[in-house]
Amino acid sequence: MSGFKNILLDPATVTLDAGSRLRTSQMTTLLDGKILNSDSPFLFDNQGTGTGTYANNKYNMSVTAGQFRVRQSKRFNPYFSGKSQLIECTFDNFQVEADTVKRAGYFSSSAVSPFTANYDGFYIENDGTTIRLKADRNGVNTINVDWTTWDNYSLISGYNWANFTVVAFDFLWLGGAVLRIFLKTDKGFVLAHTVNYAGTTTDTFILSPNQPVRYEIRSTTGTGSFRYICSQVATEGSTTESGYNNSVLSLSTAAIPANTAATIGTRYPLKAIRKKVANRDNSVKVVFPQVFINSSDQAYWTLELNPTLSAPLTYTDVANSAVQEANGSAVAAISITVTTPGRILASGIVTQNGMMPTGIFENDFLTSLGSTLNNTMDQIVLCIQPVSATVTVLGVMNFKEY
Repeated sequence: MSGFKNILLDPATVTLDAGSRLRTSQMTTLLDGKILNSDSPFLFDNQGTGTGTYANNKYNMSVTAGQFRVRQSKRFNPYFSGKSQLIECTFDNFQVEADTVKRAGYFSSSAVSPFTANYDGFYIENDGTTIRLKADRNGVNTINVDWTTWDNYSLISGYNWANFTVVAFDFLWLGGAVLRIFLKTDKGFVLAHTVNYAGTTTDTFILSPNQPVRYEIRSTTGTGSFRYICSQVATEGSTTESGYNNSVLSLSTAAIPANTAATIGTRYPLKAIRKKVANRDNSVKVVFPQVFINSSDQAYWTLELNPTLSAPLTYTDVANSAVQEANGSAVAAISITVTTPGRILASGIVTQNGMMPTGIFENDFLTSLGSTLNNTMDQIVLCIQPVSATVTVLGVMNFKEY
């Protein structure tokens, strides 16, 4: 039997997803959380009074008495109804350290420091004395299982949590059906515990199925450390025909039919979108922008994530949407300029009657709007820069909401 030590006695525990469907090799990636050669401020937000340092493709968090450190993905990953969702987290230094709490999973909290109110989601927790699987619904604890009572504790009881650890969760929501946790050991991926939530009580085990990946360490009086290594989120099914298309147009009225960008070489914001704070867990992805020039000149367009502008944009709510929109100006001539470019997601040259390419953002992670722990919303801005002369332009932002 020693030759089979890496094979589970019950392979169905891995080959079936949380909805009891046969798994296939193809998953749809929602978050690729590897950090190679430097940390990524586009993927993760890090906050807290403790110390956080990047080294050797890992993010190290440490705390002393009374300190905390939180690392959370900027994207709330979309859940697709009826499809199992898979979350994998890798880390080390998860061993018990007195008076220190460590958590890793798929969850969020209030946006006010120290980010402890209204936990929502699920996670594995080291509470300073033992390991637990927990879930919360907007601050109400719904699942709390000590690992010594997990279904397959006998297969993992000797596990050393200080070592490199791979934990996988999968769940089927539909309001709250099932949650499972797997642990990678020398026996393979062990299905450590299953919570069949449906039929056990009223309400759901989490408020929103759209959550970020999150790691945190908190101290009352102790000293501890915890290291993020990698993570991923994937839906175990197709996303075809999921979500809702929407579109917004730059300033265009009978009196002001278009905006004017006057100075060659100066970049102007034409149209921008961001999520409403109340809808931070909605997933919003730019599908494609369009720029239309009304004169026979050339312009350089960019789609930018969080550029620095000479003045703030004025956002208004888009009706029946998770999104707010902003124009570069309330008058024809745009006076606000881009002082420091943001992350350029795409760019090109457009001329009169020329069409911009479509479909170029379908597989770009950063075209999904995110937010920081304290609810600073990402803004994606469509910008225009005259190349040959003053240009009069219209801009369109097409996006999809999940």
